[in-house]
Amino acid sequence: MILAVAFTGVGVLMVGILIGRRLAAVPPPSPPPSPKGSTIADLVERVVLTSHNGVVLLNSSGGVVLANPPGYRADERARKAADQVRETGEVVQVDLSPRDHGVRSGRGPTAVLGEVRPLGDGYTVIDASDESDAVRLEATRRDFTPTRPCR
Repeated sequence: MILAVAFTGVGVLMVGILIGRRLAAVPPPSPPPSPKGSTIADLVERVVLTSHNGVVLLNSSGGVVLANPPGYRADERARKAADQVRETGEVVQVDLSPRDHGVRSGRGPTAVLGEVRPLGDGYTVIDASDESDAVRLEATRRDFTPTRPCR
């Protein structure tokens, strides 16, 4: 009888050891991410704010949610294009060149092209790029390219 109790005790001990080993092999749940560091929203905001292109994010009523310094130059032409994009859901190209570029001197922007895209939920983004250097280069090329063959 003592021998039977001893074997039962050893059996229970062995089952306990096996269960303990299995539980120890299961990794504990990973802790939630630390609040330290940047969120994706923070990183996206940094991308927008440091972009060389003008970027303006508009909400469903046309209010500015986020804009970088070059994006603040967008005018009513960009807003009208954003209204059109919200209505149709189609991407719209818009000329955002300064209206007074004939009066300006120096190397300021003279050819600004914008693309207005829908983002869903009524949000739109205006992405405006300064194409002035390409326009100047093309004008220079035309100036030095003969219009008729030289003899």
